[in-house]
Amino acid sequence: MPPLRTLAFLGAVFLVADAPPARAQTSALPYIFTTLAGSTAGTSGYLDATGTDARFARPWGLTIDPAGNLYVAEIANHTIRKVTPSGVVTTVAGSAGISGWLDGPANTALFGGSSATPTGTTAASVLPTGPFGITRDCAGNLFVADSIFQVIRQINPANVVTTFAGTPMIPSHLDGPAASAQFKTPFGVTALADGSVLVADTQNHVIRKISGGAVTTVAGFRGVPGSLDAAGEQARFLHPCAIVAAPNGVLYVTDANNLVRRLTPTTTGGASSYTVTTIAGTALAGGSVDGQGDAARFGAAVETLIGISAPFAQPIGGSLGPSGGSVSLYAVGGLTGVALAPDGNL
Repeated sequence: MPPLRTLAFLGAVFLVADAPPARAQTSALPYIFTTLAGSTAGTSGYLDATGTDARFARPWGLTIDPAGNLYVAEIANHTIRKVTPSGVVTTVAGSAGISGWLDGPANTALFGGSSATPTGTTAASVLPTGPFGITRDCAGNLFVADSIFQVIRQINPANVVTTFAGTPMIPSHLDGPAASAQFKTPFGVTALADGSVLVADTQNHVIRKISGGAVTTVAGFRGVPGSLDAAGEQARFLHPCAIVAAPNGVLYVTDANNLVRRLTPTTTGGASSYTVTTIAGTALAGGSVDGQGDAARFGAAVETLIGISAPFAQPIGGSLGPSGGSVSLYAVGGLTGVALAPDGNL
């Protein structure tokens, strides 16, 4: 069987397989797409079932365990779902359609919510705000970026949900003990082999590390956006969104500048940090162009992003697509996800 990758989109979860050599393609992408779970017609909803009978509402983050089970962070249902290799969907944590911040047994815990209703919009048109990113560590713990509450949640193998780091409802930046640390709309999370968790702290424009019960900033400078390759706090990001770790500890991050950045572990002044290098894309330049390094193009042009407070590029009316409305909500317009294949490709 060819190697499998996964993709979440609209109301379904897809499996993507490299096409076998006998099916060489030159003008189309050499992949075979198969719906593992969810509606093939894009019908959203909530239903635990098998295959295309199951329903999702805006699945976002994905992670996988050694047995091939997928875990999906579902932003509109405010739940964490599990999809087995045979397509059986169950709810791991959260209550469908009920948002909030509540730790405890997974079946009663609450995640996510909706941002404040802007003037001129209805509550029904508000963009859901989490949970977004999800990752799994070697011990079987799941970590979830619960963005609206500014915290990282943990679901342990006993199906108990706790707040792993962050102060609920305080969007700011503060390093220190995990329980009193502060984040500002964290979107992406990834786990290292040593149990550390790395966070794309999106509105702070930095990368944070949670290790040994403490949170530190390992790349970027809080509240200062930009596009600069450098070490540690000298580096600059614009709304880093997705993050993934390679087995050797190197990190890859998507940036709202339409860039893919590589973070290589280093030591600066005796403290652990990362050296940041841009490996694909050109800052502020959008498009869909294949090429090497800075010749490649991703997403939409993002000149209008400078100065706004979210990693979004296109004005919308409360959905995840452009609508031409004048409401000051924004939909993600650039790179919002990243995954590492077994062969080392992103």
